[in-house]
Amino acid sequence: MSLEAARADLRDRLAGDPLLADLRERLEALAGLDADAVADAVGPMLHDQRWLGALIGHLRGAVRRSPLLDPPFAAACDRNGQSLSLLTAGPVALSMVVVDPAGLDPVPPVVAVGGSLVLLRVLRPAGLIVERWSGDTVDDRFTTAGAPTLRRLVRWQPHAGSLIRVDGRRDALPLLAATGFPVLLRATILTGAAPFARVHDTVDGQLRSASGTDEAGARMAPAATSRCPPRSRPRRRG
Repeated sequence: MSLEAARADLRDRLAGDPLLADLRERLEALAGLDADAVADAVGPMLHDQRWLGALIGHLRGAVRRSPLLDPPFAAACDRNGQSLSLLTAGPVALSMVVVDPAGLDPVPPVVAVGGSLVLLRVLRPAGLIVERWSGDTVDDRFTTAGAPTLRRLVRWQPHAGSLIRVDGRRDALPLLAATGFPVLLRATILTGAAPFARVHDTVDGQLRSASGTDEAGARMAPAATSRCPPRSRPRRRG
């Protein structure tokens, strides 16, 4: 089977899988709800791993049939690792994130508030350490002059199966360190607002910079294909 035929076969299998079709329908049915209601509904879907198992099963089968086949999911990279866009339906975009420990900073000079509502399910913790920062919610009337400060709330190591909710209108969740390559399942949810990506200083929590974002565009960012460099090895401690 040619690579083109293998890609078409995999697309057909994914489109015809009843578990994936059911997930897509359930996500599309959430259109019109407010972001918090969507997040409440999506959380249990991230815990139901049957659809993810079906997706991974189709991928493994396709690679067995055609070992040179690339995954049909667009990849996006940043300093923290690589994400693969899995599915976008209704107000939700699902992606898989593989964190590169070499890109993490245990003492970051700044933390970023992304502007979107995000759910993260930890599939493989690999020693991941995170912090939660929070401040007052900003909305369409946000101005840099009246920006709320952020404050550090807690640092912890999430366990496998943990579900972390990050409201990017007020929260930041910097990834600080890991002993391996953590794997996260991420749901990014439209809030319906005009979100602002903000960067705050970790010394005093004051705003350093802010920029308006196209939320739909930001939500689709993982679908923008980019060539990701090879993953590094975890840094040794001690």
